[in-house]
Amino acid sequence: MTMNDEEEIELPILPPAIPGPDCPFCGEPTVNIDGDFICLDCNGASYGPETG
Repeated sequence: MTMNDEEEIELPILPPAIPGPDCPFCGEPTVNIDGDFICLDCNGASYGPETG
């Protein structure tokens, strides 16, 4: 791959994220991550597996 090949790459424009249903605990909109809706406020702004 040369420098000219890299300049020709164009990424598609993604549509804006659509908020999910309201969280049943706090009422804030949820977000779709990995096919499931989660509330970042109630989940501590992380959604990875428990490591501790």
